[in-house]
Amino acid sequence: MLRPVLLTLALALALPARAAEVTAEALDALPQADVILLGEVHDNSAHHLNQARAVAALRPKALVFEMLTPEAAAAAPADRSDAAALGRALGWDGSGWPDFALYHPIFAAAPEARLYGAEWPRDQVRRAVTEGAAAVFGPEAARYGLDRPLPEAEQSAREDEQFQAHCGAMPADLMAGMVQAQRLRDAALARAVVQAVEETGGPVVVIA
Repeated sequence: MLRPVLLTLALALALPARAAEVTAEALDALPQADVILLGEVHDNSAHHLNQARAVAALRPKALVFEMLTPEAAAAAPADRSDAAALGRALGWDGSGWPDFALYHPIFAAAPEARLYGAEWPRDQVRRAVTEGAAAVFGPEAARYGLDRPLPEAEQSAREDEQFQAHCGAMPADLMAGMVQAQRLRDAALARAVVQAVEETGGPVVVIA
């Protein structure tokens, strides 16, 4: 969980990624990086305002959204100032994410940035639960490590994390499939980031 006035950032540099908590005021002068990950609690309006503040200061060439499919990102109009029109173009109301009014300030903070989406259709995510992430992801699965099983300790830790994330309300024997679904989502996000860096040169801000 992120506290309302704090934002967790992972600065993906040439050196190994590092993470730190920063105050809201520090968002105006963040260090430059090729890729900046801005985390959130999805329904926390303070987090989204902090993300927008950081995006405005960073002036990224691209924004990658966990909440958008690639198709939705491609459908965004050039003028993103009208929140209602942009939300309709993105098909946000049917996406299952919180009110678009929470997210619009992020889009408005970088009106020239190219948009990229990293969300997979829900039916495909459900397929990963039973068929595995590699089968659903396709030919590039090996590039993102999906063709290899996780080490036993990490697999166990991720299954426990999924169990806790679902409030212990799902059968424990389903957690291996839930880990596969999350690996699919993570690989999709990574692929969108790679594409954004290659096509724009960065910096790239990821909203996740």
